[in-house]
Amino acid sequence: MVTWSDLVRPPRLQDSDTDAGQQRTATWLELFFDLAFVVVVGELTVGLRNDLTLHGVLVFAGLFTSVWWAWAGFTFYANRFDTDDVVYRLAKLTAMLAVAGLAASATDATGSLAAQFALCQAALRLVLVGLLLRAFRHVVQARNLLAVYLMAEGVAAVLWLAGAVVPSAARYGCWAVAVAAEVAAPIMATMRSAGLPLHVEHLPERFGLFVILVLGESIAAIAVGVHETRWEPASITVAVIGFVATVSLWWTYFDLAGAAATQTLADRGGHRSTLLHDLYAYGHWPIALGLAAAGVGLEGTIVDSGQPTLAPGIRWALCGGVALYLFALTAIQGGITGSLRSSLPWPGIGAPLVLVVGFASGFRPVVVLAAVTVVLVGEVVGGLAKQRRGTLTTPDPEKGP
Repeated sequence: MVTWSDLVRPPRLQDSDTDAGQQRTATWLELFFDLAFVVVVGELTVGLRNDLTLHGVLVFAGLFTSVWWAWAGFTFYANRFDTDDVVYRLAKLTAMLAVAGLAASATDATGSLAAQFALCQAALRLVLVGLLLRAFRHVVQARNLLAVYLMAEGVAAVLWLAGAVVPSAARYGCWAVAVAAEVAAPIMATMRSAGLPLHVEHLPERFGLFVILVLGESIAAIAVGVHETRWEPASITVAVIGFVATVSLWWTYFDLAGAAATQTLADRGGHRSTLLHDLYAYGHWPIALGLAAAGVGLEGTIVDSGQPTLAPGIRWALCGGVALYLFALTAIQGGITGSLRSSLPWPGIGAPLVLVVGFASGFRPVVVLAAVTVVLVGEVVGGLAKQRRGTLTTPDPEKGP
């Protein structure tokens, strides 16, 4: 028989060292929540496809960053305090409604739908503030950490609300400060409460799930590109090459460089909050941003497969996105190990090579994509060689990190 205490369970500090050896994994609600955010990412990529200029890239990067940190705030909370009771579920589902509003306004978030976008952002932060206040009441030992997040999310909520009503010039300033407050929060919280427990197996899983959902946008881009070109032979060739590139991105992250960073985090960071965990989290922000941009570039390359040269905007969305992804992987691995040499020449060599492709104008779309794909396949081959030699340590797939 289900009792009231089964339905309503106050937050408590989740500790993988003491929770009867239970491994913390993502819940179905978290997966459902992620899908809502991926819809927003999809809408933001539509905006980037429609404006592949420097202005469009900056707008996309800014809006994507605001959405990613909203998702990250809920992820950080769930890692430590999620008891999956009715109160938490209702709060999370309410937040999903706000995320749906973000998706409905994302394509014109800096235009006629700016107020709606800002109000939905504010609603997301207010829900998170409510959860943080609940945890603050019940989890005394984590109050120093919670105070930092309460301040950051509270400031962000107020600034997003202000951004919904002030003139456009001041609006974007409010948005920027709101995001900056959230970006600073994890490091400040760790400095004030270093050593608090967290679930180190849950954190990489959550970031990995977001990465794989964003990678799914590249598969969708391949399908859309082939459909829009009505299965022309040139577009099919480019699509197949693009699929190989996408598989290589997946392989590099989940089996090689990304997996090695996860293992290093488990070995060096352990189950207590450290700046290494913050570095790992921060590094996934450009990873997701780069993959989303690369998906836009991939679709554009397929659609323009019959053109004599690839347009600069499409070329830089593809090459810049892939390079950003590889730079972020390099930074994570080098930062967590404490030595940049651990990520050079692999996987660090791939990023500058892709940038060289980006600067090479005047080539056919198939040539540009093939060059990027060669670099990515080379990353996979290099990683597998290091793995075989025993110089690349990755988690046992049966045991996890």
